[in-house]
Amino acid sequence: MQATTRELGSAIGVAVIGTLLTSRFVHHRSVSADVGGRVPYTVGEALATAPPSRYDAIVSAYTSSAAATLKIAAAIVLIAGLLVLAEMTWATRRAARSTRAASGTRPSTAVRHRAEALVAALGKRRRPAGSTSAAR
Repeated sequence: MQATTRELGSAIGVAVIGTLLTSRFVHHRSVSADVGGRVPYTVGEALATAPPSRYDAIVSAYTSSAAATLKIAAAIVLIAGLLVLAEMTWATRRAARSTRAASGTRPSTAVRHRAEALVAALGKRRRPAGSTSAAR
């Protein structure tokens, strides 16, 4: 199931990033007058139909659209990571509250009981043979 989810997420991510990149590239292109009104949708098509004097403009349009697309993708990943972190924090707090509610103790009481149980367990450790409580 994890591999399927990862592959689906990758496919959707590639599709979304590709769509953003293409739309930003077409938006940044200003050579539509050079090709008879039709705007090329790929860099290869734009380079094939444009005169060599426009190559720098095409490359510039691509790099600026790629930069904008990657910034958008980074923002989406950052927001998703923050949402996951927030949910993990809230889930941990909910679990701690439900554990405390089920035990009927307050956190300070629960800590004290654990410490007392630890001290009692350490006190019940086996003593070496021949030792007495007076020797301690």
